[in-house]
Amino acid sequence: MLVFIDQASREIFAKTLAAMDKVEKPARDGWISDGITFGDMVKREMLASEQETVLYASLRDTDVDSRVTSYFDFGRYYLDDDGNRKTERPNIVGGWVNSGSSDAPRWGSHT
Repeated sequence: MLVFIDQASREIFAKTLAAMDKVEKPARDGWISDGITFGDMVKREMLASEQETVLYASLRDTDVDSRVTSYFDFGRYYLDDDGNRKTERPNIVGGWVNSGSSDAPRWGSHT
């Protein structure tokens, strides 16, 4: 599950996802991609029902005009069988980073 720390992060995420959808090329069927796409990272988090990932957009790394960012902080919480967080603090913290450009993105993550 993917959630956002605030409304600004939600809006920046939407703008970034739309921008990346226009320029990223997914791997062809049966081929290995040159790298993970932003869309791949989003899908992985959205489909993980055993965890909740909280995203926070880095305003320092966000373009003022386009509202597209090159960095998101995240905190990952594991969920119990009822969908509640197992701990008050995230189990894993890290970031999603675009080390490329808006036109030629290279997304990755770190913890």
